[in-house]
Amino acid sequence: MLAGLSFNNAGYLAENFRGGFLSIPGTQARAARSLGMTAFQTYTRIIIPQVLRMVYLPMTNQMVWAVLMSSLGMLVGFRELSGETQFFASKTYRIFEYFALTAVIYYAIVKLILGGSRLLSKRLFQY
Repeated sequence: MLAGLSFNNAGYLAENFRGGFLSIPGTQARAARSLGMTAFQTYTRIIIPQVLRMVYLPMTNQMVWAVLMSSLGMLVGFRELSGETQFFASKTYRIFEYFALTAVIYYAIVKLILGGSRLLSKRLFQY
């Protein structure tokens, strides 16, 4: 289950970074090189900071997606939050209460991720 989510997220994140690198004009690298910067300096001081700014929000979205899609592990017998909810709901027949609580927990987790992401982006990117 964890390997499947990891490989899936790795593919999406690779595409996010590829798009981020393609969004930076090549003229910036050439300008940095013309100013005497080495290739390492060009990437670490010019290219990568811009790429991180471009892919930061898609990375946050991917993290939220991974948290929410972890509930699909229930389908293959992995006992996570949704699986435990289904287990307790079937034992007590209080289906609505358990799934409403699970929805609130997922909502709180996503809000924590997004709030932390917003604080971190303000600190990193100085908007």
